[in-house]
Amino acid sequence: MNKKGISLVELLGAIVIFGLMTSLVALFLSVFLRASDRISINAKANQEGQLVVEILEDLMQDLSPTTYSTCGPNDCLVLEKEFAYEFDPIQEDVILVIYSPSQALQLEIDSNNVLKIDATAYVFNDFTLGALSSIVFTESSGILYVIIDLYLESADLEQFNFVATYSYSLESIPV
Repeated sequence: MNKKGISLVELLGAIVIFGLMTSLVALFLSVFLRASDRISINAKANQEGQLVVEILEDLMQDLSPTTYSTCGPNDCLVLEKEFAYEFDPIQEDVILVIYSPSQALQLEIDSNNVLKIDATAYVFNDFTLGALSSIVFTESSGILYVIIDLYLESADLEQFNFVATYSYSLESIPV
């Protein structure tokens, strides 16, 4: 018998194969989009975390503190610069400059998990500061070690850890 066209069984077989191929393509596309979203979130977290670490380390280094104090019941530290040696072009010599009041940099993570730099809240773009974030400082042999441990949380509660560190010698005003 000479048949023209396709039978119902052939048509159903083609539809099943097409359906399987479509579902595999959709599955691969879904996996790709989820991976792309995670890569995007990781990139944003790295950019934001590295930026805030750089800002904190630059502020601490630029101040060149000579002493410190604590503030408030939370993770709060005030780095202070009471004096510096500066070149005086008039005298053509290095002189001692005493700051009154001392120059200061206040760093705080408050009870609402907000990072404050000199009492101004730092705004994270796509993240919030996690509850594990802390400011830890230890003094040993006249050196203060400052460790600012930041946990950035994404909307899906994934955490990204960044650490800013600084150490300096504690000095009193020379007499």
